[in-house]
Amino acid sequence: MPNEKEAAANEAIRDALKAIQRARELSERAEYGSLVLGPLADAQLSAQYALDTVLGRN
Repeated sequence: MPNEKEAAANEAIRDALKAIQRARELSERAEYGSLVLGPLADAQLSAQYALDTVLGRN
């Protein structure tokens, strides 16, 4: 079970992932190109990997 610091960090990672997902969705709607969408997709994958790692899913 995570301690308070770990729990706060995990929640921050979840929040970051949600923010990246929202930015990606809005950027797609705005029809931004691959120079914007590519890095956002990479960031989303990285954030998801980080979350999965701390939760022991990897």
